[in-house]
Amino acid sequence: MNSGQSKVTLNSQCCTTDSCNSVNAPDLPQKPLNGKKCFTCNATTDCTRTLACEGDETQCFVTTADVDGKKVTTKGCSSKLLCGNGTLALGLPVQSYGFGTYMKCCEGNLCNGAQSLRVFFLMLVPLLSLLVF
Repeated sequence: MNSGQSKVTLNSQCCTTDSCNSVNAPDLPQKPLNGKKCFTCNATTDCTRTLACEGDETQCFVTTADVDGKKVTTKGCSSKLLCGNGTLALGLPVQSYGFGTYMKCCEGNLCNGAQSLRVFFLMLVPLLSLLVF
């Protein structure tokens, strides 16, 4: 999961003997860009910048958290493992983690943009066609 300002990666290694998990998992290798892009937010809540996704980050995400009474939005790239199947991510409900956080994932380049902007453009096309004809 990569928001541009922070990145969370999970790496595991399985073993089959007693007490074999005393060694840390190896570091993840650097992943190449995969051609996918998602919106990201900076510290001033401007969420119009784009972020190039890496490796298995094939989905875009939007999280909204309640921090000290203010809504804080984070956007970026994520793998399917962290996004889950639309209802669960790592065994937790995606829609609400129960502590003021909401998460939604989507597929497609820049699919985590502002919803109101998309609706505006969808309404703008028919209005423009009325002016042309």
